[in-house]
Amino acid sequence: MKVTRFVILVFAFTGGCSLLATTEVGQFRATSKQAAGQTGVAAVTRAGHYVHTDSVSYGLGVGLRTKVAPQLKQYAVSTDVSVSPRLRAVTPFIRAGVNAYQAESVAGDFGYGMFSPYGEAGLMVQLGRSSGGTRVYLTAAASVEYDLRFTDQASQGYWAALGGIAFAAPRAKPEKIRFAPRGIKMKRK
Repeated sequence: MKVTRFVILVFAFTGGCSLLATTEVGQFRATSKQAAGQTGVAAVTRAGHYVHTDSVSYGLGVGLRTKVAPQLKQYAVSTDVSVSPRLRAVTPFIRAGVNAYQAESVAGDFGYGMFSPYGEAGLMVQLGRSSGGTRVYLTAAASVEYDLRFTDQASQGYWAALGGIAFAAPRAKPEKIRFAPRGIKMKRK
């Protein structure tokens, strides 16, 4: 319970912060000669904590990434850094990160890897805003990734076209938080 209170306070009192959750799905294509023409479905689900300045938003995120094709099934846990202008009706973004760990089946053999880099650039178009202030965005992005494998399967690169939906939750207002850790005084309504 103490950890939960601390996390809520960090989100509430960090000026101009928000949470962005994204789910994207699309098609990927292998770029290496040994896997030429290999295509499949790519999916990414991530959440990030963003800090906003007057002109720029930047954040840290974690996510789950997967690629599925006839010869490849991959599941990865990733971490990334994102940069964009302040969230507006149309917002471009760039994201760079690594697959912290990936487990996969390549041509029927088990494979795994770590620290596989990826980059993504895209655009978010605002669809609407809820009464609570949460913004809903439609996303479109291009992604490149290089899978580093620590087994006998060859490391290889991929590119993907992704589309999806994102939710940007506004930061909590300090006066709306009903509890605080010991020693911290809060204003009450």
